[in-house]
Amino acid sequence: KNNKEQWSKPEKNFIGELEKTDNDVLWWFKNGVSESKYFGIAYKKNGGSHGSYYAFYPDFVLKTKKDILVVEIKDDRDLKNENLLKLNAGREYQKKYKGKENLYFYILSPLDYFNFFRALKDQTLDSFKSKFEENLVRYTQSRKVASATQTEKSK
Repeated sequence: KNNKEQWSKPEKNFIGELEKTDNDVLWWFKNGVSESKYFGIAYKKNGGSHGSYYAFYPDFVLKTKKDILVVEIKDDRDLKNENLLKLNAGREYQKKYKGKENLYFYILSPLDYFNFFRALKDQTLDSFKSKFEENLVRYTQSRKVASATQTEKSK
């Protein structure tokens, strides 16, 4: 309950949905930020070999009977480039994870809650796709195309 007033509306709504999950979730944890006692994933800003590493602290860790879910919550329209870096870092972390359970990493927005919680209940998370992630990838790719076009025009 501490720091609850600092949580975003999408995070509070996610918790509301989490609290309805009955036996689907054994436990969940609202992660903190910026301290080594919390769970962080490293990601690189400013690409190339000169990029700096930063940590981001995914909002939630959930444990189901057979999976660990690491979830970052965003507003539906929060399609910043930095969120794509976090998505890539989270997927890389998921790939490298070597625990007993499956580990899944997601960035979700309120757009995803209904389908996410249904997949959680039906135990079909391996086929769940985040709409937010799809929108983020599509939007950042379209921005790259637009900026490349602008660069070409200015030459």
